[in-house]
Amino acid sequence: MARRRGVAMATVLTLATLQQAASSYVLSTVTTEKPQRMWDPGSGSLLGQGVGDFGLENVTVTNQTAQLGSTAFLHCNVRNPADKQFPYFYQQVSWIRRRDYQLLTSGPLTYSRDQRFGVVRPEDADDWALQIKFVQIRDEGAYECQVSTRTGRYGYVVNLAVVVPEAVISGSPERHVQAGSTISLSVCYTRGHITTSIHPLVP
Repeated sequence: MARRRGVAMATVLTLATLQQAASSYVLSTVTTEKPQRMWDPGSGSLLGQGVGDFGLENVTVTNQTAQLGSTAFLHCNVRNPADKQFPYFYQQVSWIRRRDYQLLTSGPLTYSRDQRFGVVRPEDADDWALQIKFVQIRDEGAYECQVSTRTGRYGYVVNLAVVVPEAVISGSPERHVQAGSTISLSVCYTRGHITTSIHPLVP
């Protein structure tokens, strides 16, 4: 069943769109675990854990937080100098959404119908970043980057959390000031991160 699902997903091919976007925020929690599925670019299917010679090693797990509506970049640093002399193997970097084992990207190509997803990799860089534009609450969850090399496969899992920014003006909700006077308002950010611009009102 998993193999048929993987083949069906492979029929949907969309070129990745690369655009500039806001940065996301990374926490420092790192653990290891075993993967449950992996994408095999050669056969176009999802393989079970430990199938034949395609079993992954331990997966590095990090936690990342993004603001609702922003663009998140989930980073996957492929740093194995021994494999740089084998470009074919070095290109096999795939991103999978663990919630439904949806193949999102493989190499430079995007397989998701959702055009908010894409892969960003500067030329000759080690980082294959999964880009998620206009982040929504439904995007929360685990995303796995699987790397194929000449010596085997390994991966990274990023647990994405989405926060909704909230702001509260401190003090009384109603204030009376003299016309033409200067006022100062203190804004407390209770959750998330937002950028605020204040413009004067012209009578």
